[in-house]
Amino acid sequence: MSLSFLKQQPTKVVLVGLNYRDHAKELKMPLPEEPILFLKPPTAVIGPEDYIIYPEQSKRVDYEAELAVVIKDKCKDIEPDEVMEHVEGFTCLNDVTARDLQRKDMQWTRAKSFDTFCPVGPKIVRDIEPNNVKIQSFLNGELRQDSNTSNFIFNVEELVSFTSK
Repeated sequence: MSLSFLKQQPTKVVLVGLNYRDHAKELKMPLPEEPILFLKPPTAVIGPEDYIIYPEQSKRVDYEAELAVVIKDKCKDIEPDEVMEHVEGFTCLNDVTARDLQRKDMQWTRAKSFDTFCPVGPKIVRDIEPNNVKIQSFLNGELRQDSNTSNFIFNVEELVSFTSK
């Protein structure tokens, strides 16, 4: 499947680590004082039905269902109340991770940056409340993750504003 639902190929993919209160509690980790950002290269982005290529050096590849915010223009140093002026809409994102490599490396770059490790789509929606939407992932029809963006530590406006700075 292509990325035809996007107006253009993403030039940057910024993600947030540990942004769910329930996940931090599950891991017995303190809540971060500010968002923890990491990047995926544009070569990681594929369509929702495209195949994820498992790297030979990894024995455990995991999924993480995420809400993606699609930004429609360049924006810098924006405040939270300006964020929605720059949002094209929202879509699904699978933050694929070579979990064994992440533990081995003690950081996230290699484990999250392989080509095909960022499926997105299938469409962009605008009429949702991004700070209160159900986020689920299924593997072979079985529910594996079930949360809500109301559990975010930092809401969408705070995250986009922070990232723009």
